[in-house]
Amino acid sequence: MSEIEKMYEKCNFEKSMGVGSPVVLHPFTAEKQIKLIKWLIQKYKTILIEHKLNLFYINITDIYTGMVHIEFDETIAGLINNIWQSLTEEEKASIKNILEM
Repeated sequence: MSEIEKMYEKCNFEKSMGVGSPVVLHPFTAEKQIKLIKWLIQKYKTILIEHKLNLFYINITDIYTGMVHIEFDETIAGLINNIWQSLTEEEKASIKNILEM
């Protein structure tokens, strides 16, 4: 399961069966990715985003958690998955609202 699929699952999104594999009803667009990055910056103030050796790396320096993937969208989703348990219900709802757009 991809990091994006895990993120949508954590947000309790329903999936419909597509050809070959489940398809998320709300695509993880570039606009949603940017909104999530802005949300992360508002919450944590300091995040580091790098692209080295064909890998994307995002790290929240305040809590020393990070995520590395080849695809940028997977990196963002992975970071959300890593911090999910530490978020309040209000913060989780904010993320879900972004993903529903």
